[in-house]
Amino acid sequence: MDWLNENASSMLTTLIGKSALGVVTGMDGTIAPVVEDPDGSPPTPRCRELLHALSQVTPLVAVLSARPAPDLHALVDLPELLYAGNRGLEMWNGGRMDFAPEVEASRPALEAAMSALYSMIDTRVQIEDGGSVLMVHCDTLDDADQIDALRASVKTVAEENGLRYFEASRMLEIRPSMVLDKGRSLERLVQAHNLEAVVYIGNDMGDLEAFKTVQQMRSSGRCYGVGVAVLNDWTPTQAEERADVMVQGTAGVEELLDWLYRARRDWSDHEASVM
Repeated sequence: MDWLNENASSMLTTLIGKSALGVVTGMDGTIAPVVEDPDGSPPTPRCRELLHALSQVTPLVAVLSARPAPDLHALVDLPELLYAGNRGLEMWNGGRMDFAPEVEASRPALEAAMSALYSMIDTRVQIEDGGSVLMVHCDTLDDADQIDALRASVKTVAEENGLRYFEASRMLEIRPSMVLDKGRSLERLVQAHNLEAVVYIGNDMGDLEAFKTVQQMRSSGRCYGVGVAVLNDWTPTQAEERADVMVQGTAGVEELLDWLYRARRDWSDHEASVM
């Protein structure tokens, strides 16, 4: 465990002694390998096992990702976890889907956009209302000109309704104009669950704001936070500058989660013995 140096050990040990501790992690490249399949990959078996174990000894274990919350839930398949999808615009918690205030404010515009799409595009094209996003599936169209025309129509509808247009693999999306960054979403998780401490694990550009938020909360005394950067070929150099602890790849995340679980379990056993 090269990552467990004196500084990391001191910070993580401080975390363990906080009753209201949260563990929040990214998905792709963190607990799951990055794959070419746009549908993504489930967590490694060991990460999944440890996330379940941590949920038994901490008040909150959450996955925060740009992927939709239902997709995160399906990939991880642990009902006891909280899934913060679309960077926190939607929350899957205990079988219930909740949306951020930004989504609620955008629902009339999203519904108007959906009505407009139904009136102007090919009936073979599936339009899916994901709550915080409209998804237009392109799978039924093979002709490049048809796909280009569909792309132009969806983009126009998004702009006319003050919404954002986004392209994914074989799918076009319309999203609320407001985009939550992971830092703000992490703050909301801390507040909603009254956390005294949180460890955040991530590996890409979207995680930089979360690392910044962790440091700000720790400095202010609001919540003791530790940011963990997962190093791999696509980790931005800024992550190493902003995170407190660095681990190597998903294997390093497994080591970290294992350490956190064992330390938290021992702490819980000790607390129970002195009560």
